[in-house]
Amino acid sequence: MLKTTALLLSSFVLFAPPSASSLDKAFSTITPHNFINTGQTYLPAISHDSRYLINYNSHDDFPDFTLTLNYSFYHAEIYEYGISFSLESEAMLNYNASIFNSNNIEMDNETGFVNNSKKEVNLKMLNVQPGTYQFIIEIIDNKKQMKEMAHTIIIP
Repeated sequence: MLKTTALLLSSFVLFAPPSASSLDKAFSTITPHNFINTGQTYLPAISHDSRYLINYNSHDDFPDFTLTLNYSFYHAEIYEYGISFSLESEAMLNYNASIFNSNNIEMDNETGFVNNSKKEVNLKMLNVQPGTYQFIIEIIDNKKQMKEMAHTIIIP
């Protein structure tokens, strides 16, 4: 029984996907630089110079806003990916944040609004396979004008 358990555990570790992810095309490339060990789980800790995904200062009549990355992780043991960001504005803005896989199937979505405040948004994908995913956020003001930002997420 002990030999069978040891064989199964070694096979699980051998064939588990690497626990790393990156969010490309941001102002600074976001890559995992170190890992936090919590028992058998390894979570990438993001370390980069600028946490701003975008700081939009309008030269038109669209309200100013700031998108800030809070964290991103990939949990290899249960094939889970999560991303958290904050949206801040001094105006009323609606948002729609989504993650799509390479087949253009929506993996997670969250919709809401900010009104002279800051809001944290968390997206999570379960049963994630290695590949390329699109993180898309649409921001709409009261005049129904829209700004759309897209970032590529690569899970190796």
